[in-house]
Amino acid sequence: MRFSPSMNELKDNEKFMDGSTIRKAVESLEVQLNRSKVLVQSPNSDTFVKHVEEVTHDLGRSLGLLLLASLEVSIDLKEKIGNLHKELMSASLESLDIGDVVLQLKYGNDEEFKYALLGLNELIGSEKVSNEWIDEEGIIPILFNRLGSSKLENRLTIIQILRRLALENADNKEKMVDVEYLSMLVKSLTQDVEERREAVGLLVNFSDPPAVRRRMGRIQGCIVVLVAMLNGDDPVASRDAGKLLNAFSSNTRNALHMAEAGYFKPLVQYLKEGSDMSKVLMATALSRMELTDKWRAALGEDGAIEPLVKMFNAGKLESKLSALSALQNLSRLTENI
Repeated sequence: MRFSPSMNELKDNEKFMDGSTIRKAVESLEVQLNRSKVLVQSPNSDTFVKHVEEVTHDLGRSLGLLLLASLEVSIDLKEKIGNLHKELMSASLESLDIGDVVLQLKYGNDEEFKYALLGLNELIGSEKVSNEWIDEEGIIPILFNRLGSSKLENRLTIIQILRRLALENADNKEKMVDVEYLSMLVKSLTQDVEERREAVGLLVNFSDPPAVRRRMGRIQGCIVVLVAMLNGDDPVASRDAGKLLNAFSSNTRNALHMAEAGYFKPLVQYLKEGSDMSKVLMATALSRMELTDKWRAALGEDGAIEPLVKMFNAGKLESKLSALSALQNLSRLTENI
Protein backbone atom coordinates (compact mmCIF):
# COMPACT_ATOMS: atom_id res chain seq x y z
CA MET A 1 0.00 0.00 0.00
CA ARG A 2 1.38 3.40 -1.00
CA PHE A 3 0.61 4.85 2.43
CA SER A 4 2.99 2.65 4.39
CA PRO A 5 6.41 4.15 3.40
CA SER A 6 5.12 7.72 3.80
CA MET A 7 3.48 6.92 7.14
CA ASN A 8 6.68 5.34 8.45
CA GLU A 9 8.69 8.34 7.24
CA LEU A 10 6.34 10.69 9.05
CA LYS A 11 6.32 8.75 12.32
CA ASP A 12 10.11 8.40 12.35
CA ASN A 13 10.60 12.16 11.95
CA GLU A 14 10.76 13.36 15.59
CA LYS A 15 10.96 17.04 14.66
CA PHE A 16 7.89 16.71 12.44
CA MET A 17 5.89 14.76 15.04
CA ASP A 18 6.70 17.25 17.80
CA GLY A 19 3.60 19.42 17.28
CA SER A 20 0.35 18.27 18.87
CA THR A 21 -1.72 19.22 15.79
CA ILE A 22 0.51 17.16 13.49
CA ARG A 23 0.50 14.23 15.92
CA LYS A 24 -3.33 14.27 16.05
CA ALA A 25 -3.52 14.46 12.25
CA VAL A 26 -1.19 11.47 11.86
CA GLU A 27 -3.17 9.50 14.47
CA SER A 28 -6.42 10.29 12.62
CA LEU A 29 -4.84 9.14 9.37
CA GLU A 30 -3.72 5.87 11.01
CA VAL A 31 -7.26 5.18 12.25
CA GLN A 32 -8.68 5.64 8.75
CA LEU A 33 -5.88 3.57 7.22
CA ASN A 34 -6.57 0.65 9.59
CA ARG A 35 -10.28 0.94 8.81
CA SER A 36 -9.49 0.69 5.09
CA LYS A 37 -7.33 -2.43 5.63
CA VAL A 38 -10.20 -4.16 7.47
CA LEU A 39 -12.56 -3.24 4.64
CA VAL A 40 -10.24 -4.60 1.96
CA GLN A 41 -10.00 -7.91 3.86
CA SER A 42 -13.83 -8.25 3.91
CA PRO A 43 -14.97 -7.23 0.41
CA ASN A 44 -18.21 -9.21 0.26
CA SER A 45 -20.43 -6.89 2.24
CA ASP A 46 -23.66 -5.68 0.58
CA THR A 47 -22.62 -2.10 1.37
CA PHE A 48 -19.00 -2.57 0.25
CA VAL A 49 -19.05 0.15 -2.44
CA LYS A 50 -20.62 2.69 -0.11
CA HIS A 51 -18.09 1.89 2.61
CA VAL A 52 -15.21 2.23 0.14
CA GLU A 53 -16.45 5.69 -0.81
CA GLU A 54 -16.77 6.71 2.85
CA VAL A 55 -13.32 5.44 3.81
CA THR A 56 -11.73 7.00 0.73
CA HIS A 57 -13.31 10.32 1.61
CA ASP A 58 -12.29 10.06 5.28
CA LEU A 59 -8.72 9.19 4.31
CA GLY A 60 -8.67 12.22 2.06
CA ARG A 61 -9.94 14.45 4.87
CA SER A 62 -7.28 13.10 7.24
CA LEU A 63 -4.58 13.79 4.66
CA GLY A 64 -6.01 17.28 4.20
CA LEU A 65 -5.67 17.94 7.92
CA LEU A 66 -2.11 16.65 7.80
CA LEU A 67 -1.24 18.89 4.86
CA LEU A 68 -2.61 21.93 6.69
CA ALA A 69 -0.58 21.09 9.77
CA SER A 70 2.68 20.31 7.97
CA LEU A 71 4.06 23.60 6.69
CA GLU A 72 7.50 22.69 8.10
CA VAL A 73 7.73 19.21 6.50
CA SER A 74 10.25 18.52 3.74
CA ILE A 75 9.15 19.42 0.21
CA ASP A 76 9.57 15.83 -1.00
CA LEU A 77 7.43 14.32 1.75
CA LYS A 78 4.81 17.05 1.49
CA GLU A 79 4.57 16.36 -2.25
CA LYS A 80 3.95 12.66 -1.54
CA ILE A 81 1.20 13.51 0.95
CA GLY A 82 -0.30 16.00 -1.50
CA ASN A 83 -0.42 13.50 -4.35
CA LEU A 84 -2.15 10.89 -2.18
CA HIS A 85 -4.58 13.54 -0.97
CA LYS A 86 -5.51 14.57 -4.52
CA GLU A 87 -6.09 10.97 -5.57
CA LEU A 88 -8.34 10.18 -2.63
CA MET A 89 -10.32 13.39 -2.76
CA SER A 90 -11.06 13.04 -6.48
CA ALA A 91 -13.73 10.48 -5.52
CA SER A 92 -15.66 13.02 -3.45
CA LEU A 93 -14.89 16.42 -4.98
CA GLU A 94 -17.34 15.91 -7.80
CA SER A 95 -20.22 15.83 -5.33
CA LEU A 96 -18.95 18.67 -3.12
CA ASP A 97 -21.50 21.48 -3.24
CA ILE A 98 -19.59 24.76 -3.38
CA GLY A 99 -22.66 26.76 -2.40
CA ASP A 100 -23.11 24.65 0.74
CA VAL A 101 -19.47 25.18 1.68
CA VAL A 102 -19.90 28.96 1.55
CA LEU A 103 -23.14 28.84 3.53
CA GLN A 104 -21.60 26.68 6.26
CA LEU A 105 -18.54 28.93 6.38
CA LYS A 106 -20.85 31.87 7.05
CA TYR A 107 -23.52 30.38 9.27
CA GLY A 108 -22.58 26.83 10.28
CA ASN A 109 -22.17 25.72 13.88
CA ASP A 110 -18.73 24.64 15.10
CA GLU A 111 -18.95 21.14 13.62
CA GLU A 112 -20.45 22.27 10.31
CA PHE A 113 -17.88 25.05 10.09
CA LYS A 114 -15.08 22.56 10.71
CA TYR A 115 -16.10 20.43 7.71
CA ALA A 116 -16.75 23.51 5.59
CA LEU A 117 -13.14 24.59 6.25
CA LEU A 118 -11.90 21.17 5.13
CA GLY A 119 -14.12 21.41 2.06
CA LEU A 120 -12.74 24.86 1.28
CA ASN A 121 -9.20 23.59 1.61
CA GLU A 122 -9.99 20.71 -0.74
CA LEU A 123 -11.50 23.10 -3.30
CA ILE A 124 -8.45 25.37 -3.16
CA GLY A 125 -5.96 22.50 -3.29
CA SER A 126 -7.67 20.84 -6.25
CA GLU A 127 -7.97 24.21 -8.03
CA LYS A 128 -11.75 23.75 -8.30
CA VAL A 129 -12.12 27.40 -7.29
CA SER A 130 -10.19 30.43 -8.55
CA ASN A 131 -8.83 33.49 -6.78
CA GLU A 132 -11.64 35.42 -8.45
CA TRP A 133 -14.14 33.12 -6.70
CA ILE A 134 -12.31 33.65 -3.38
CA ASP A 135 -12.72 37.40 -3.91
CA GLU A 136 -16.33 37.35 -5.16
CA GLU A 137 -17.55 35.14 -2.30
CA GLY A 138 -15.72 37.24 0.29
CA ILE A 139 -13.92 34.17 1.66
CA ILE A 140 -11.16 36.13 3.41
CA PRO A 141 -13.55 38.44 5.34
CA ILE A 142 -15.69 35.40 6.22
CA LEU A 143 -12.68 33.57 7.67
CA PHE A 144 -11.57 36.57 9.71
CA ASN A 145 -15.13 37.14 10.95
CA ARG A 146 -15.23 33.55 12.25
CA LEU A 147 -11.70 33.63 13.69
CA GLY A 148 -12.55 35.50 16.89
CA SER A 149 -15.48 33.27 17.88
CA SER A 150 -14.21 29.86 16.78
CA LYS A 151 -12.84 27.00 18.84
CA LEU A 152 -9.08 26.34 18.89
CA GLU A 153 -9.16 23.59 16.24
CA ASN A 154 -11.10 25.75 13.82
CA ARG A 155 -9.00 28.86 14.54
CA LEU A 156 -5.91 26.87 13.67
CA THR A 157 -7.39 25.68 10.38
CA ILE A 158 -8.54 29.22 9.51
CA ILE A 159 -5.04 30.62 9.95
CA GLN A 160 -3.50 27.74 7.98
CA ILE A 161 -5.89 28.40 5.08
CA LEU A 162 -5.17 32.14 5.25
CA ARG A 163 -1.44 31.37 5.06
CA ARG A 164 -2.07 29.24 2.01
CA LEU A 165 -4.13 31.96 0.31
CA ALA A 166 -1.54 34.63 1.15
CA LEU A 167 1.31 32.56 -0.32
CA GLU A 168 -0.61 31.77 -3.50
CA ASN A 169 -1.76 35.26 -4.45
CA ALA A 170 -0.56 38.82 -3.71
CA ASP A 171 -4.09 40.22 -3.97
CA ASN A 172 -5.23 37.84 -1.23
CA LYS A 173 -2.39 39.05 0.97
CA GLU A 174 -3.38 42.69 0.47
CA LYS A 175 -6.91 41.92 1.66
CA MET A 176 -5.54 40.55 4.96
CA VAL A 177 -3.53 43.57 6.15
CA ASP A 178 -6.44 45.66 7.40
CA VAL A 179 -5.65 46.78 10.95
CA GLU A 180 -8.69 44.91 12.31
CA TYR A 181 -7.53 41.64 10.77
CA LEU A 182 -3.94 42.20 11.91
CA SER A 183 -5.20 42.81 15.46
CA MET A 184 -7.00 39.44 15.39
CA LEU A 185 -3.78 37.71 14.35
CA VAL A 186 -1.83 39.50 17.09
CA LYS A 187 -4.41 38.18 19.57
CA SER A 188 -3.70 34.68 18.23
CA LEU A 189 -0.06 35.18 19.26
CA THR A 190 -1.23 34.78 22.86
CA GLN A 191 -3.08 31.50 22.28
CA ASP A 192 -2.10 27.81 22.05
CA VAL A 193 1.44 27.02 20.86
CA GLU A 194 0.28 25.73 17.45
CA GLU A 195 -1.94 28.76 16.88
CA ARG A 196 0.88 31.12 17.87
CA ARG A 197 3.21 29.42 15.42
CA GLU A 198 0.77 29.70 12.52
CA ALA A 199 -0.19 33.31 13.32
CA VAL A 200 3.39 34.60 13.54
CA GLY A 201 4.22 32.75 10.32
CA LEU A 202 1.35 34.52 8.58
CA LEU A 203 2.38 37.93 9.97
CA VAL A 204 5.90 37.40 8.61
CA ASN A 205 4.37 37.07 5.14
CA PHE A 206 2.91 40.56 5.53
CA SER A 207 6.04 42.31 6.79
CA ASP A 208 7.72 43.52 3.60
CA PRO A 209 5.76 46.77 2.96
CA PRO A 210 6.84 49.52 5.43
CA ALA A 211 3.25 50.72 5.85
CA VAL A 212 2.12 47.26 7.00
CA ARG A 213 5.08 46.99 9.39
CA ARG A 214 4.12 50.33 10.94
CA ARG A 215 0.53 49.16 11.26
CA MET A 216 1.55 45.94 13.00
CA GLY A 217 4.05 47.64 15.30
CA ARG A 218 1.38 50.02 16.57
CA ILE A 219 -1.01 47.26 17.65
CA GLN A 220 -1.08 47.19 21.43
CA GLY A 221 0.93 44.34 22.90
CA CYS A 222 2.31 43.12 19.55
CA ILE A 223 6.00 43.83 20.25
CA VAL A 224 5.81 42.60 23.86
CA VAL A 225 4.32 39.27 22.74
CA LEU A 226 6.87 38.89 19.94
CA VAL A 227 9.75 39.42 22.39
CA ALA A 228 8.24 36.72 24.64
CA MET A 229 7.99 34.37 21.63
CA LEU A 230 11.57 35.17 20.62
CA ASN A 231 12.71 33.97 24.05
CA GLY A 232 10.29 31.01 24.11
CA ASP A 233 10.80 27.26 23.64
CA ASP A 234 9.29 26.91 20.15
CA PRO A 235 12.18 27.27 17.65
CA VAL A 236 9.90 27.88 14.65
CA ALA A 237 7.88 30.60 16.39
CA SER A 238 11.06 32.09 17.86
CA ARG A 239 12.66 32.31 14.42
CA ASP A 240 9.62 34.02 12.89
CA ALA A 241 9.23 36.38 15.86
CA GLY A 242 12.88 37.35 15.35
CA LYS A 243 12.22 38.07 11.68
CA LEU A 244 9.31 40.35 12.57
CA LEU A 245 11.22 42.17 15.31
CA ASN A 246 14.11 42.69 12.91
CA ALA A 247 11.71 44.14 10.34
CA PHE A 248 10.10 46.42 12.95
CA SER A 249 13.46 47.68 14.24
CA SER A 250 13.91 50.04 11.29
CA ASN A 251 11.58 52.32 13.28
CA THR A 252 13.19 53.95 16.36
CA ARG A 253 9.89 53.94 18.24
CA ASN A 254 9.65 50.16 17.81
CA ALA A 255 13.27 49.71 18.90
CA LEU A 256 12.45 51.56 22.14
CA HIS A 257 9.36 49.38 22.73
CA MET A 258 11.52 46.28 22.24
CA ALA A 259 14.00 47.57 24.81
CA GLU A 260 11.19 48.20 27.27
CA ALA A 261 10.22 44.53 26.78
CA GLY A 262 13.79 43.36 27.41
CA TYR A 263 15.08 42.96 23.84
CA PHE A 264 18.00 45.38 23.46
CA LYS A 265 19.83 44.46 20.25
CA PRO A 266 18.03 47.02 18.04
CA LEU A 267 18.67 49.77 20.60
CA VAL A 268 22.36 48.84 20.77
CA GLN A 269 22.53 48.82 16.97
CA TYR A 270 21.22 52.40 16.92
CA LEU A 271 23.85 53.37 19.50
CA LYS A 272 26.54 51.92 17.24
CA GLU A 273 25.37 52.96 13.77
CA GLY A 274 22.41 55.34 14.07
CA SER A 275 22.33 59.05 13.36
CA ASP A 276 23.51 61.44 16.10
CA MET A 277 19.86 62.16 16.91
CA SER A 278 19.04 58.44 17.16
CA LYS A 279 22.04 57.82 19.42
CA VAL A 280 20.95 60.60 21.80
CA LEU A 281 17.37 59.26 21.76
CA MET A 282 18.49 55.73 22.66
CA ALA A 283 20.97 56.86 25.32
CA THR A 284 18.39 59.13 26.93
CA ALA A 285 15.81 56.34 26.96
CA LEU A 286 18.37 53.96 28.44
CA SER A 287 19.19 56.39 31.23
CA ARG A 288 15.54 56.57 32.24
CA MET A 289 14.66 52.87 32.06
CA GLU A 290 13.99 50.84 35.19
CA LEU A 291 16.57 48.14 34.55
CA THR A 292 16.97 44.88 36.44
CA ASP A 293 20.49 43.52 36.92
CA LYS A 294 19.65 40.84 34.36
CA TRP A 295 18.80 43.52 31.80
CA ARG A 296 21.94 45.52 32.67
CA ALA A 297 23.98 42.38 32.08
CA ALA A 298 22.21 41.76 28.76
CA LEU A 299 22.96 45.31 27.62
CA GLY A 300 26.61 44.84 28.54
CA GLU A 301 26.77 41.55 26.63
CA ASP A 302 25.02 43.09 23.60
CA GLY A 303 27.74 45.76 23.42
CA ALA A 304 25.97 48.90 24.69
CA ILE A 305 28.86 50.23 26.81
CA GLU A 306 31.46 50.85 24.10
CA PRO A 307 29.34 53.17 21.90
CA LEU A 308 28.14 55.05 25.01
CA VAL A 309 31.76 55.63 26.08
CA LYS A 310 32.52 56.82 22.54
CA MET A 311 29.58 59.24 22.69
CA PHE A 312 30.83 60.59 26.02
CA ASN A 313 34.39 61.04 24.79
CA ALA A 314 33.78 62.45 21.31
CA GLY A 315 30.21 63.70 21.14
CA LYS A 316 28.65 67.12 21.54
CA LEU A 317 27.35 68.27 24.91
CA GLU A 318 23.91 66.67 24.49
CA SER A 319 25.53 63.38 23.50
CA LYS A 320 27.93 63.52 26.44
CA LEU A 321 25.15 64.15 28.98
CA SER A 322 22.81 61.42 27.63
CA ALA A 323 25.68 58.91 27.39
CA LEU A 324 26.87 59.70 30.92
CA SER A 325 23.39 59.16 32.37
CA ALA A 326 23.02 55.87 30.50
CA LEU A 327 26.43 54.67 31.68
CA GLN A 328 25.55 55.54 35.27
CA ASN A 329 22.43 53.37 34.98
CA LEU A 330 24.41 50.45 33.53
CA SER A 331 27.26 50.77 36.03
CA ARG A 332 24.96 49.82 38.90
CA LEU A 333 25.91 46.31 37.91
CA THR A 334 29.56 45.69 38.90
CA GLU A 335 30.28 43.56 35.80
CA ASN A 336 29.60 46.58 33.55
CA ILE A 337 32.22 48.82 35.22
